[in-house]
Amino acid sequence: MTPERAEASGQCQLLESGALSEIGGFSRVRASTCEDVSLARELTAAGYAVGLFEGGGAATTRMYEGVGEAWRGMPRSLALRDRFWTWRDWPRLVGALLTQAPPLPLSLLTSRRPGALRSVNLALLVMPLGVLLGTRRAYASIRWTYWLSLLADIPAALTLTASALRRKHTWRGRRLVIDRRSFRLGPHRLSPRLGD
Repeated sequence: MTPERAEASGQCQLLESGALSEIGGFSRVRASTCEDVSLARELTAAGYAVGLFEGGGAATTRMYEGVGEAWRGMPRSLALRDRFWTWRDWPRLVGALLTQAPPLPLSLLTSRRPGALRSVNLALLVMPLGVLLGTRRAYASIRWTYWLSLLADIPAALTLTASALRRKHTWRGRRLVIDRRSFRLGPHRLSPRLGD
């Protein structure tokens, strides 16, 4: 796996202390807006295997206290801006924008016109329902608003794009500035190792 493809969830992250030490610890990701994913990417770059697994009830976490906090926090991290971000990530972001924002309005506009555009948009509209059904079990309890989250796709896609373009972020009182110099590797050298 390449570092760019590594994934992680910082709500509950288990790290081997020796591996974390070898990559320079948390200081290695201090300029990242997505430190959990950046840690996984740094470990992958150092030759360690990383994975994303379901906890099966081993831990309970709370990501955000409310809708406002989620709206401010999630776009900051979901754009995944760190030292591994390159021009190749822009098409992925555009792809997410095009699959997330247009389906609902285009489905409504083409509702009386059968054809490929209508079919594709209806499929893109139904897929997130499957995701909601699948991820529902990850929550101890959900409110009825969980099912309305599809209506937030357009503003969420636009907010995610704006966040990816923004250089300055604030996260829990810390000011983060996205700058290629922030991601320069320090004097600590990595000695790649193969994971299990």
